[in-house]
This record gives sequence, structure tokens and C-alpha cells, in this order.
Amino acid sequence: MWTRRARGHRPRATIVTATLAGLTVLLTATPAAATWVQQRAVTEGRSMRTVDGDTINVDVWGDGITTPQSIRNSGIQAMEVGQCHSAPATALMSSLTYGKRVRLTAANARAVSAGRPVR
Repeated sequence: MWTRRARGHRPRATIVTATLAGLTVLLTATPAAATWVQQRAVTEGRSMRTVDGDTINVDVWGDGITTPQSIRNSGIQAMEVGQCHSAPATALMSSLTYGKRVRLTAANARAVSAGRPVR
């Protein structure tokens, strides 16, 4: 049952999801590597893992590390893991990107979403 909440307060599930997403970013990308990606409008790499329907982990070429970076696709708004329709969205993103060469472009190179570079 949903109840009315005060302005600025989020449901506990949202806070937990945001916290877990933040931890994933910390584990998958070093700050130096994320900064490297954010300094460039165009980079390339190989998709190593599909996180959900709008986020993939990419081994970015030229960043000096082999740790994949979590990259959010700016053109897609998909459900997060565990939500309705997230499994088909994740499967489709995986079929389109997994193991393939990807080109990451951004109109605003410094754009981030929940700590993930947006491309």
C-alpha cells in the first residue's frame, strides 16, 4: 500500500536501489577511469556485460585499465533489474551489444547518471 509522503522524501526501496547502484559503480569503475571517459566526447571499447536494459559494462580502449566501466545509454529508459519488463529489456540490450565493439559518444562529455557516464 502506498501512502502519501512529504516532499523530498523517497520510499525506502528507492534509497536501497540507489545505494546498490552506487556500489556497483564503485566496484566496476575507478574514479580515474571514469574521469578519463568523461573528458572525451567520443571513445570506443568492447561491451563486457549487460547490467540492465540501459546500462552496459564496457572495457574502454585507451583508458589505461582493464576494468570495465558502467556506461548508461542516454537514448533508452528501461526498468531496473527486478522491475516489470526488466528481463526482456536486458536480454535485448545483451543481444545487441554483448561482446561487440561499441562506440561511446556524448553531446556533453561530463554527463553522468547515478555515477555512470551517460553516452
